[in-house]
Amino acid sequence: MKNEQAQWVAVSIQALPSYLETLSAFIFATRAQGIQEEENGFVVFYEAVDWSPETHHLLVKELQRIVPDFDESRMQVQIRQNEDWLENWKRNFKPFHLTETLVIQPDWENYRAQPGETVLTIAPKMAFGTGHHESTQLCLFLMDEILQPGMSVLDVGAGSGILSIYAKKKGAASVLGIDNDPVTIENANENLALNRIDSGVEFKLGDGHAFSGKPFDLVIANINRNILLEIMENLRQATRSGGKLILSGILKTDRSLMVDALEEQGFELIPEKVKNEWIGLAFKKKAGSK
Repeated sequence: MKNEQAQWVAVSIQALPSYLETLSAFIFATRAQGIQEEENGFVVFYEAVDWSPETHHLLVKELQRIVPDFDESRMQVQIRQNEDWLENWKRNFKPFHLTETLVIQPDWENYRAQPGETVLTIAPKMAFGTGHHESTQLCLFLMDEILQPGMSVLDVGAGSGILSIYAKKKGAASVLGIDNDPVTIENANENLALNRIDSGVEFKLGDGHAFSGKPFDLVIANINRNILLEIMENLRQATRSGGKLILSGILKTDRSLMVDALEEQGFELIPEKVKNEWIGLAFKKKAGSK
């Protein structure tokens, strides 16, 4: 008798999860069903019927294009018979306190907020934005210090929308989140509804190069280093004179490179946060800078 449970292919990849900001749209376009971050890499899950030598080849080629010095020895393919990876993940993804007052929960939980707590509810369908990755956490920590009620906020590379949603819950007057992946925009809007926010936050399809319009009080970009450097001029234009900029997705070893680049753009470093090998940097745009 045929077993009707799905058979899965798990592709374990040794590459920094920060590359997922660039890779995830391509990965999902190859019919992947999900991505799970790990300490030194990530795992991509496919239904067995969607995995083929051609998919294997395409994935390797894209990884070689994006990840420096990548070769096939850093990718392992396993068949997982009758294992529901999503249900297994759900059993291990419980509400957690990121800080004393901030709780992040998946959409299948129903955590009861205590007085003074803020709860973010996320449908974890994307590679980034569950709140588990250090770069996301560093942005949230810096937002706690910098974001003031009434600010206008731009979230570049919005992903699941977690940073945009938190900005609104912290009192931002208006929030615009942009991302270049239509699936991501759909997920962000779903998370907006889960958090019962019906105004003040908008998600649009686009990228850092596409931004134009009135500058913002606070700009946040949790993207890998190379993309941050590419869109540096756009980030400068998007930040009003005297406004603030929060950057993450940056390794500690790249700190000096990023600080020097931002100082050339008319910014001065204010708080910074470090967690494991990751760093979050906050800057103030000098008054009078265009």
